Amino acid sequence: MIALLGLSPTAHAAYTLYQNFESLPIGYDIAGNSNPNENFIVAQQDINNPAARYGGYTVILDPTNPANRLLQLDAQGYAFTGQFVDAATGMPTPIANLTTATLFYRVYRQSVSNLPDVNFGGADIGTLTDGANNAANYQSQVNISSGSDILRPRNGGGTVDTGVSWFSGAWFGIYQVIDTATNSSVFYYQTEFDTEPIRLQGVMSGIYDMAFRNGGDRPATEIGYFLAVNGITGAGPNDIFYLDDIYLDLSGENLVAPVPIFSVPEPSACALVLLALGGLAVRARGNHAKR
Repeated sequence: MIALLGLSPTAHAAYTLYQNFESLPIGYDIAGNSNPNENFIVAQQDINNPAARYGGYTVILDPTNPANRLLQLDAQGYAFTGQFVDAATGMPTPIANLTTATLFYRVYRQSVSNLPDVNFGGADIGTLTDGANNAANYQSQVNISSGSDILRPRNGGGTVDTGVSWFSGAWFGIYQVIDTATNSSVFYYQTEFDTEPIRLQGVMSGIYDMAFRNGGDRPATEIGYFLAVNGITGAGPNDIFYLDDIYLDLSGENLVAPVPIFSVPEPSACALVLLALGGLAVRARGNHAKR
């Protein structure tokens, strides 16, 4: 029997939905800051150089599943943040100080024409300012930049090379287990081809318990915001990325995905599965004929 990779068991009941973009209209750019359902504020990192900014953050139909909506990121020199809220109640749901929680989201890299330069994670300050380096507000952060496509968790004043490539054409589920008692995070990833999450750690150092970016300066903190930055201004157009299904579990570590990691198998993947199933059927008929 062939298992369908990327399918997760029933999620822990403590996961609550923050944003899955289903309530936003197709074609809506969250940079407009006009729809109350978006719960995001978008800022431009370089207001004096419009030529250095490209694209936007646009709600589109999921190319891997037309029944799903997601956020396409092809902006350069923008950042956005939104307060964590329970999508069902509209009530704020921050990760309180001295507690542990899990932030989950899915990301997909569509193109490889340029090197990625993106950051995702949790912040303790939600106010974004035009013309400022808004990434400085991250505490728990996944970075993909520095001239490569490697997932690099933030560890204090720098990032850690995990050797794990964010390759194109596959969904990645990211789990950030955020501990506001120790001001640190443990990061996991799970592609649609993995049956369970895999912990990210340094290739050479073996480090996996990553310190908050500003833990020493802001040690008593709660994480109340989702923050993303795409592109360093002036560096040219970036790759196209998808973001979807942002969830939060305030009860502790939760490594069971609240949604399947993949949206729907790509046609090529479907063909491979059907071919494999066909091969098993032929073998089974052959074995039966020999009896």
